[in-house]
Amino acid sequence: VSSMILNYAPWLKGLTHYKTFVDGGASLDDILKALTLAGNDGNLIISNSWGSDDGDLESPDSALVRKLAEEGHIMVFAAGNAGPRANTIGSPAIVQYKDAKTGAIRVVAVAATDRTRKVAYFSSVGPGSPKTANDPNYKGHRPDLSAVGYNTEGAWPTDVGGADRVDPVYGPIKAISGTSMATPAVAGAIALLAMLFGVTVKGEKLDAVVNAVMSSLVKTGQSADKEGDG
Repeated sequence: VSSMILNYAPWLKGLTHYKTFVDGGASLDDILKALTLAGNDGNLIISNSWGSDDGDLESPDSALVRKLAEEGHIMVFAAGNAGPRANTIGSPAIVQYKDAKTGAIRVVAVAATDRTRKVAYFSSVGPGSPKTANDPNYKGHRPDLSAVGYNTEGAWPTDVGGADRVDPVYGPIKAISGTSMATPAVAGAIALLAMLFGVTVKGEKLDAVVNAVMSSLVKTGQSADKEGDG
């Protein structure tokens, strides 16, 4: 996912990778520590290719994500791979936060499509999560948008093996699928625009970049529960 961010923002200098899920697993403490480090280190855009299928709005990691969004960080999250049933958005992607002044969303839930813009069969579907499905007080709607996350190429660790090919410049490459693959595409696009317009701090200018990305979306008629705003 780090390499996929750089596919969109190849001149990005301030990219930090927080290795949280060692051997595919992480404790809640590991997750909270990594999120806290990402915020304290001053990252403007935090890309998150992870989540829980239960979609709990009140979990500790959801609460921390909401706090980081309140502070101005743009939290980009994989919507989840529990589709195609309704109300399968994961957490913390289920969290919603919109700045009252700028109108920018700061927790961005990302669904996955193929290259024809068709939402992938595995992509989690809104409007809510398993936890919120029967909650009459839940008024939110996810996902926010969709991006290509089906059969997408990225750098692959040499020690893991199983690469599809070896690029003469970039090394081992593998194509995999998931909303986790769509997420760095969105984070990378936001990062590219922030860099091009010289945005180096949280606040109104960073929010303006997010608003610009959201305003550029193309609706395909697959329903907001599947593709978000486009």
